[in-house]
Amino acid sequence: MLWTTIRLLIWLIPIGANVWADAKGRKPNYLAMFFLRGAAFITYGALWPLPTYGWILRWLPIGLYQLTSYWILFELSLNIIYNIREKEKRSLLYFDQKEGDSGWIDRFFKKHPNLHTGAKIASLVIMVISIILVYRLYEDN
Repeated sequence: MLWTTIRLLIWLIPIGANVWADAKGRKPNYLAMFFLRGAAFITYGALWPLPTYGWILRWLPIGLYQLTSYWILFELSLNIIYNIREKEKRSLLYFDQKEGDSGWIDRFFKKHPNLHTGAKIASLVIMVISIILVYRLYEDN
């Protein structure tokens, strides 16, 4: 269980690195960030033991954990940093609604802002379920 917890917490490193890079105030190179996130995603997946059966079912909870935790924690962390630095406060669920150049997810929610909070809640539920499944699948490793 300890190793599973450590492996789950390691995923916070790429999220923190991305937050640190974006918090500098410059517009990131989104193509480069996409490739770096993909490399982190694949490298992180390699930290887990090879599945003895059904690799899709074995790695699906890890992939869901990566995707949901990244989306939740990246946005939340960036908004917390912004609120500490700036006088004008923004919601912890704020996303780019002004420029519309922060990626396809923000562009979608710019068109459908009423779906954003529900999607975050659904993402949180999926993240918790994926963590539970990871512990059940990897508790012996």
